[in-house]
Amino acid sequence: MGLIDWDDSHVGAVDLDLLLPHSAAGLSDDAHEIAAQAFVAWDAARCWGQEFAVEQLAQVRVV
Repeated sequence: MGLIDWDDSHVGAVDLDLLLPHSAAGLSDDAHEIAAQAFVAWDAARCWGQEFAVEQLAQVRVV
């Protein structure tokens, strides 16, 4: 498993910036779903409080 500094990653790889409107990153639906799942998993692992981490992990599904 590799970890990405998500806050800075969108600078060099716009496909990781899921806040772009209307899939401006040009991701297919499947690729967007995978990126969204990676984001919530990473968000849970970033040293947030336990309650927030549990909420984020509840969103992670096998894709």
